[in-house]
Amino acid sequence: MRRISVLVFALVWLSYTWTADAVEGGRRTLKNTVIANSVVAVYNAENSHLCTGVLVSRTAVLTDAHCGDTGSAITIIFETHVVGHLTGRTSLPISHFEPSPLWADGRSKPSDRGDLALAILGGLAPAPYRPVSLLDVDTGSYWRSLVGAAVAGYGTTSYNESQHGGFLHDALLTSPAWDWGVTELLVSDRKVAVCDGDSGAPLLEMLPSGGLGVSASVSRSLLSYEPRLCSHRFGLTKLMPFREWIDDVLGRYGSGPATWVQVHPPAFSQTSEPSS
Repeated sequence: MRRISVLVFALVWLSYTWTADAVEGGRRTLKNTVIANSVVAVYNAENSHLCTGVLVSRTAVLTDAHCGDTGSAITIIFETHVVGHLTGRTSLPISHFEPSPLWADGRSKPSDRGDLALAILGGLAPAPYRPVSLLDVDTGSYWRSLVGAAVAGYGTTSYNESQHGGFLHDALLTSPAWDWGVTELLVSDRKVAVCDGDSGAPLLEMLPSGGLGVSASVSRSLLSYEPRLCSHRFGLTKLMPFREWIDDVLGRYGSGPATWVQVHPPAFSQTSEPSS
């Protein structure tokens, strides 16, 4: 069933016309699609920094811890294009920003940083935005089957664009993800790159129900060539190792429980390790 859903995701994705800016190798996400109605921009006014996040309840967004701190003036933007929408009807301030304990207490390692945070909204996400499901999975064989999953983010390819916000883009991965440490994944994909502003971009899969499932989020780029802002090798943080923390924070702030969906690894798939 899972393989069928990824194939359907790929066929639906290819049916759109697209132009590639960033996420590189992808297409501009159309408004009112299932991706556009769940992925949001995370704007930190203190440093004019843009990140990406995904709605995990009607009042909570999952993003990266390095996108802010507990005192940051962060706004969540519900638009596929950020320019002109930093404030107004399509944005909400957050009331709390809570990084994962692994990030907050400094116990993180080079490959296990815990770069996740929950941003609690100051109100309900507007319609038609709706939360994604979080995927209950933590096995290497599952990650190696993820060719055809997608990443979606607001990244920009140049320094000039990064000061003015980006368009939401999504791209299908053409390479598998590999375990990297205990809590992170490594993707090395020659056809897809993440760019400045894609921090917090979710790793998306289409569920049999027609909704979206998220298993990890982009945390950092690992190989880039200046002055480019994009990288074809990037790290992601798994969500499953942080399930207890996610559920605790959502409960503590009255943001409702996240929906977790258990998925299983498919049969063995012959894939090669990413080259150095």
